[in-house]
Amino acid sequence: MINNKWIRLLVFLPIPIVMIVINYLVDPGGIFSNDNEEIAKSIVNGNKTLFFNGNVNEREVKHYLIKNMPEQVECIAVGPSLVMGVRKNDVGTESFYNLGESGADMYDIFAQFGLMQIYHKKFDRVVFCVDSYFFDETLNKTLILNKGLKPYAEYMLAVVDGKDVAKPDEKSLGLTNYSELISPSYFKSSLDLIKRRGKSSLTGDRWIKVDGDVYEQGYYMPDGSWVYGLKIQRQDDAYVIDHSNKYDIKKQFSKGKHLGNYPKDSFEKLLMYLLAHNIQVELYLCPVAPALWDRIDTPGYYVMNELESYAHEVAAKYGLKITGSYNPYNLGMTNADFYDSRHVRHELLSKYFDFKP
Repeated sequence: MINNKWIRLLVFLPIPIVMIVINYLVDPGGIFSNDNEEIAKSIVNGNKTLFFNGNVNEREVKHYLIKNMPEQVECIAVGPSLVMGVRKNDVGTESFYNLGESGADMYDIFAQFGLMQIYHKKFDRVVFCVDSYFFDETLNKTLILNKGLKPYAEYMLAVVDGKDVAKPDEKSLGLTNYSELISPSYFKSSLDLIKRRGKSSLTGDRWIKVDGDVYEQGYYMPDGSWVYGLKIQRQDDAYVIDHSNKYDIKKQFSKGKHLGNYPKDSFEKLLMYLLAHNIQVELYLCPVAPALWDRIDTPGYYVMNELESYAHEVAAKYGLKITGSYNPYNLGMTNADFYDSRHVRHELLSKYFDFKP
């Protein structure tokens, strides 16, 4: 008779095999293909580049954008999705790359500066979107999208701290990706993508070059900035109000919490490092929609008001240019100026903010 353990093995062995095969073929984060780097190269080559939902890791796209962009750039923009609409015409130079990423926190941004250090990229000025994702330690503990690039963040944190540290080994870091082949959470993402895209999630194009202006999907401009898809662009002020009313303010604005001292200390060390290398730093405070501000400008929500005061203190201390305000009423903005509760319509950025030198 066949031993029971061999029966169990024969029954359950196909499950991890199926998981590995599907995770590899669907690859919702684009970690087993070269799509992320090819998209970055397409951007640097001057193309509008559209990628379909899933199969692409935007943090890795910006990783490879840094790797492949010119050695000398006049201006860059860093921060979360709030800064992703800033384009070369907004900053007043053709020599510009937007490195913004959805939900970018302190470690994401430090990782990008670490990558620029490692790849010997030079830039003259940086538009730095100052947002709670960077300074709110409660949020930093919950955002884990950057785990693959975190060694670069730790490297740069050591650099600005004046420590002599070795650069991360890219080859050894790449090996850790293969653990996702047997990851149940990655498998769930694979199945979710199959539900959304069907057979095309396995065999269809993951990204394409485009030459128009508006598509169902969002796309990258040749400077790395982002253009939202048609559905988002069509959202009106009624949608913004509804989105603001449903927004999870307790989590996203950390009710009852204050700014973290470690992010503030790390931020100022980064500022001093950049200024010491003759890099001009410009601070950008992106407002929330009025309907959302009305909810968070209440007792118990300290983060945004504290952050605005801190940003102005830092700007005065280091002689930095600063534009914007988290309070939309300070700028004369309405809900119609936003795509949703957080994102200003890209075509209005230069109307309300001064990004030019």
